[in-house]
Amino acid sequence: MYLKINNTNKPLASFSQVTNKIAFVFSEDIGSEDFADVSKIGLYSDDDMYLAEYSFKDFDVSINKNALYLIDKSFIEDVEAAKADMIQRSKELLAEWLSRNPMLYTDGNYYSVTEEKQALLNSNLASYERAKAAGIDYPLKWNSTGAECTEWEYSELLALSLSIAAYVAPKVAMQQAIELEIKAAETMEQLDKVVISYEG
Repeated sequence: MYLKINNTNKPLASFSQVTNKIAFVFSEDIGSEDFADVSKIGLYSDDDMYLAEYSFKDFDVSINKNALYLIDKSFIEDVEAAKADMIQRSKELLAEWLSRNPMLYTDGNYYSVTEEKQALLNSNLASYERAKAAGIDYPLKWNSTGAECTEWEYSELLALSLSIAAYVAPKVAMQQAIELEIKAAETMEQLDKVVISYEG
């Protein structure tokens, strides 16, 4: 095979194409000057049959010694978009897991551990601390899953809050590890291998 560049035929040592990259390898080193003012290149078989045409405006062009690489711009954008969607999905699945798996506490009751409930519990404790510092009475109330609110001692509700934090911490760490794996992926094939699961 050969490339037709400005009406000059340049024989190829090899040609390969993967999902996001096309590689043309020549038998001699090439330089950027070989592609000066080139907007399109044609790929032909050894018997001069037209195979394909590539427009430089559609690719990021890279030259390395004897190789010319055309990197698909749209694919790079798609991968980045897919990574963003996948990270968002990892957060949504974590939220779903937390919603489906309330924590069994030492009192024999289950307590919701969703992000919203954690924020409310911590806000409740903070309000109590501010009220106590101001000398204002502030009764603490909280409820187990499906039950009505009851009054709690500060130390007991704080212990519940810390237990919930310890319960969710490993799952949050899993989400963070999954997110790092997603961000490290460079191709759709690598993204496809990332497993998002909070079981176990």
